[in-house]
Amino acid sequence: MNRIVSLTIGLSLLATSAHASGFYFGDNGTKALLQGGAFAAQADDITAIQHNPAGLAQQDGWSALVDTEFINHDVTFLRQDPGFDPNNPSNLVKPVKNVGGIFFLPFAGVSKGFRLADHKVSIGLGIYTPPSVGRYAFTEPNYTRDADGKYVESPVKNAAQRYSLISNNVVVAYPTLTLAAELHPKFALGLSIQAVYSGFSFKQVIYSGLFTPSRQIAEQPEFDSVVNVDVVGQWGITGILGALYKPTDSLSFGASFRPPIPIKATGTIDINLGEVPKQLTTVDGNKTMFQMTLPAELRIGARFSPMERWGINADFVYQGWNSIDQIVLTPTNVTTKIGNGEATPVAPLKVVKNWKGSFSGRLGGSFEVIEKYLTVHAGVFYETGSSADEYYTLDFAHPNRVFITGGLSTRVSMFEFIGGIAYSPMVTSNITQSEVRQGQTDPSVPGNVVGTGVYTSGGYTLTFGVRFRYGQEEKKVRPSELIADKAAPVEVKPAATPVEEKPAGAPAPDSAVKEPQ
Repeated sequence: MNRIVSLTIGLSLLATSAHASGFYFGDNGTKALLQGGAFAAQADDITAIQHNPAGLAQQDGWSALVDTEFINHDVTFLRQDPGFDPNNPSNLVKPVKNVGGIFFLPFAGVSKGFRLADHKVSIGLGIYTPPSVGRYAFTEPNYTRDADGKYVESPVKNAAQRYSLISNNVVVAYPTLTLAAELHPKFALGLSIQAVYSGFSFKQVIYSGLFTPSRQIAEQPEFDSVVNVDVVGQWGITGILGALYKPTDSLSFGASFRPPIPIKATGTIDINLGEVPKQLTTVDGNKTMFQMTLPAELRIGARFSPMERWGINADFVYQGWNSIDQIVLTPTNVTTKIGNGEATPVAPLKVVKNWKGSFSGRLGGSFEVIEKYLTVHAGVFYETGSSADEYYTLDFAHPNRVFITGGLSTRVSMFEFIGGIAYSPMVTSNITQSEVRQGQTDPSVPGNVVGTGVYTSGGYTLTFGVRFRYGQEEKKVRPSELIADKAAPVEVKPAATPVEEKPAGAPAPDSAVKEPQ
């Protein structure tokens, strides 16, 4: 049986893990996140370079910002055989849990606002990463045997997820230059021009067994091979176009759009052949190329703020994950051969994903409880998953879910400090039928299903930020905030007629002279 084919088919599964952080977890920017991610029509800090570049035109003078997010994504998986009873899952294998730990996300930027031909203009520089978890780690399979030839820790029972994902580390960053201008007192446009940096590394197992077991407990770990992929993306470029319209002081509308981002990365693929494959098969070469497309993103929002001290935001966000209909991994000059046979190149590998676009509805706002000293932020948003059940996998465990957010901010001189939390309750997904399979020796026979089972997903984000502003224009008092003086008018009495002073000894006026007695 040709195990060259086994390795070729098996390698195709690796592409499923290459963007485990693909579906976003929350959103960027501390203020935006704490207001339920609804920020397109407000965009009044430097995170406007992502949410709506036109919002940067609202800022004058110098501004700077540093935001940090600490994301904990709780993911567990109990693998099952197809058709299992969700109310009575098997306990033949152990559940696995993401132990990748807290993932750190930064957002930093600086901007300068000024007037040009009596129009507000702003320029900003910043860098940020997508609001996603870029590091996952699950149970490492242990292939060590004891003196009796038995596995010290059975990979089948302890690392049942090994064909889907062992670990990964993903980095995507957007260095950004933003230009924004107030074309009319009620209308502004903005454009963010972004470079795109990316890097991906991941590990999982491929299978070279002689047959396809009908149950996972019958799998043969001696036919496992561990594969490591490490690639760095070529620098790319993209952009975000935004618009902001304020028909009144208390009402604003905003929108922004970013097109799909093609990713092309090159690097190495190292195949550590397992106990049986290494006796029969050799691999030469380790170069590979990875391709996928990050989604388009559309944001539309409205803000109602009848007074300067409080406002309410509502956003609709669309992410075009349907751009990932397949993921392609292309080994370069990588060959395999059996014994002294002829070396065979490993062909390009394509994995059908058929993801779909996701939507989210967002609502949030803020209220200044104590002027300048204490502001409360709160929000909530709901988003739909982008992976159909048959393609739901451990590296993309993101169902329909809710985020509840809240936090506080305070201002001290030119600084504003803000912090809070976003929480997503745990959601359980029972996938009883799956099309996610392992590699198989005979390409005419589909590999064993590896995506069926019970998934749970949820977690939280702790977020903190500091904002600095210098040289800001004084805010004009809104007419709606002026308080009419309702006190009764003060009566003005006429001044008393001044009394004419008389010289000493002068006779009294005639009217004042008394008649003689």
